[in-house]
Amino acid sequence: MISGAATYRQYTVVDEIPSTARHAAEANYWYDAFNSSVQIDTSANVQVYHKARLVPGVELTPYMRYLPFMKKLALDFGGISGSYGLTPGVPHFTSPDCNVYTAICYESVYGSYVAGKMRDGAQLLAIVTNDGWWGNTEGHRQHLQYARLRAIETRKPVVRSANTGISALITPSGDIEKACLIGKLVLFPGMQNAPHTRPFTSNIATTSRSHR
Repeated sequence: MISGAATYRQYTVVDEIPSTARHAAEANYWYDAFNSSVQIDTSANVQVYHKARLVPGVELTPYMRYLPFMKKLALDFGGISGSYGLTPGVPHFTSPDCNVYTAICYESVYGSYVAGKMRDGAQLLAIVTNDGWWGNTEGHRQHLQYARLRAIETRKPVVRSANTGISALITPSGDIEKACLIGKLVLFPGMQNAPHTRPFTSNIATTSRSHR
């Protein structure tokens, strides 16, 4: 199972504290928050990928320690009070059946970045996203079209699970094989002509703000 997740890392060694870390004053420790995806299977090995291409202004706020007023601006933009962490997780999820790279939301618009991840050994591109912050505009529909481009560029199948967006199975040629519109809970069967893909569900949560 692959799912989006909010994850955290507490730092205990002063020298390893990155600039994105936040300070928990009441407990006097530093920690990072991550926009992540996780793969959970029948083994004890839980793999975690941290989003690396953060959205400036809402996920990545510059000079936060020197410009603390930026915290309120980030919240006004619909983001978080600070920056997400950038400490790397796994490059992609591995399993005996299929290696999967999971692009988190807006990472899917960066063609060269996604292509590099796929060249590193992934056979399937999974996209987890929440497009609700676009509302009923063309934004969430345009975001789906980027996923089609990534399929064409990499010649790999794409599974897209979108909270308050369009979930879809996309073939390596960019054709949308199955799609589910906003506000629906759906179970897609495995994709035709892509033997490594498995069924997946898209759970629509209209109040979620993760996976930007």
